[in-house]
Amino acid sequence: MSIVDLTRVLKRLLPSRVRADLRAFRDLDRAGRGRYLALRIRRDNPVQQRDIAGGWTTLRSVLFVCRGNVIRSPMAAALLEQRLTMLGRAGVRVTCAGLRANRGQPADPRAVEVAHRLGVSLAGHRAQPLTAALVDDAELIVVMDSLNEAELRSRFPEARARVLRLGALVQDGRRRPVDVTDPFDGDARDFHRCAQLIERSIERLVSRLRGAAAGTEPQAKGWSLR
Repeated sequence: MSIVDLTRVLKRLLPSRVRADLRAFRDLDRAGRGRYLALRIRRDNPVQQRDIAGGWTTLRSVLFVCRGNVIRSPMAAALLEQRLTMLGRAGVRVTCAGLRANRGQPADPRAVEVAHRLGVSLAGHRAQPLTAALVDDAELIVVMDSLNEAELRSRFPEARARVLRLGALVQDGRRRPVDVTDPFDGDARDFHRCAQLIERSIERLVSRLRGAAAGTEPQAKGWSLR
């Protein structure tokens, strides 16, 4: 068996989330790989809480970031926009971008189908690459997994205090923060699980906004982030 054949066999045997992680890790630069490994080691510790300026009542801009901006981040952005409109906070600007996005690429058809089941449309979505301007304009930057976080913080270290990993909102007492893994190499079940986790996380995000509007969120603390 040739090396090429062996590689193809191994790719078929590896779970989809492992294949996605390997692909993303390969694309990181040296600094990003070091930061990713540090984040993975730290995941064995309780979630670290830190405060950032502002608070939920003054939140005006949210940026969702994933790898390609065709599955996870557009789905999260669409769900948050929908919930904010229902909450009466349509003035919050919600955008999304991809660390490795191809500008103008439409949403993955599988993501469009899953999002439709959640009551939101990705039909008009077009991918955009992450830029310094988008990062600078965002008060809260929400990434999907530790690989996204490592690359974003490597490219934009000044944004560290504004970065939240979406799955941390549904940690539910676990010692290891939850990653919303890329389902691109997976099947329909992987897309369904991904969508469910995104929906749960967005509901937690909205509940904090709702609590802030009702005056039940401590204003001194602002966001609680990793």
